[in-house]
Amino acid sequence: LKYITCPICQDTFTEPKTMECLHTFCCECLKEHALKTQQEGIFPCPECHANVGVPDCFDQLQTGFIQNSWLDVLTVRKGRDGSEISCGSCTKQSTETSFCFECGRFMCPGCCDAHEILRKMAFEGHRVTAIKQFKVEDYDALLKRPSFCSQKYHEKEATKFVCVDCKICICQICIITEHKNHSIESLDKAANAQRPEVK
Repeated sequence: LKYITCPICQDTFTEPKTMECLHTFCCECLKEHALKTQQEGIFPCPECHANVGVPDCFDQLQTGFIQNSWLDVLTVRKGRDGSEISCGSCTKQSTETSFCFECGRFMCPGCCDAHEILRKMAFEGHRVTAIKQFKVEDYDALLKRPSFCSQKYHEKEATKFVCVDCKICICQICIITEHKNHSIESLDKAANAQRPEVK
């Protein structure tokens, strides 16, 4: 439960966002905390008390990908127990939901049918599994799927790079748009360089 519980509200995460110090909170909880505690544009992390700059837009903070993966596992477990799940496309509730691992989205039967119809045109190679047929390897795939860009209109792009100047994970489109002329590194290279520091 600790992986899916916000330390501020003590409830299940809603839109988890990760700060520079690697602590994660609900977007709204973090925004409220920052507004209450900030002094001269700086606020303390509620967990480690590291000083962090107040962002222009909290929605643009890094998405808590690990937390979202655990929330998806929880959703699958509830769906297997017969609970209704919201469709990631049309928001309709259904007990017969499927999950597309490439889109990273839960789908009601109607949206799943549309996804299948468009498979040859747009969704070739996508693996779709009914929630009630999930196996151990499906749970593993759910937890190990790539993280996606949190930038608006880039949500389907995997984050494979780091903007060294902005200190955020970005996708290929970000490199040519928002981070042109910035110093960019591959995520793997940056992770290897930071590993000794994290240890």
